[in-house]
Amino acid sequence: MSTEKMVDYWRQSANEAKENAEETYVRNHVDWAFFFWHLAIEKLFKGIIAKNGKIPLPVHDLAKLASIAGITLSAKQRDELDEITTYNIDARYDDYKRNFYKKVTKREYHEKWVKICREVFLWVSAMY
Repeated sequence: MSTEKMVDYWRQSANEAKENAEETYVRNHVDWAFFFWHLAIEKLFKGIIAKNGKIPLPVHDLAKLASIAGITLSAKQRDELDEITTYNIDARYDDYKRNFYKKVTKREYHEKWVKICREVFLWVSAMY
């Protein structure tokens, strides 16, 4: 696969994950929405890594992916990416999932962090 096709794949896949995040959020499946937000942002970083001529590693830590992509983060950006990384719940234990659900379904939390996820997505998208 050419670099251009790989970058297009990651970007398109990121946009699909973003749409899933928005749709599940509207349906009040907040926990899954945050999982999809993490996935969308992760895929954007992997596209930038591919754009830089590297093969994206199977890493889910967003701050680490930003570093691999050559992006310098402010302390605030690092903190936000660290929080969003906690949304990667795919293979976690049930007690972790339960605690995650309790955290993200609190209105004040999810309203704040959906806004931040949208902003981060736009910020990383602009690097294409």
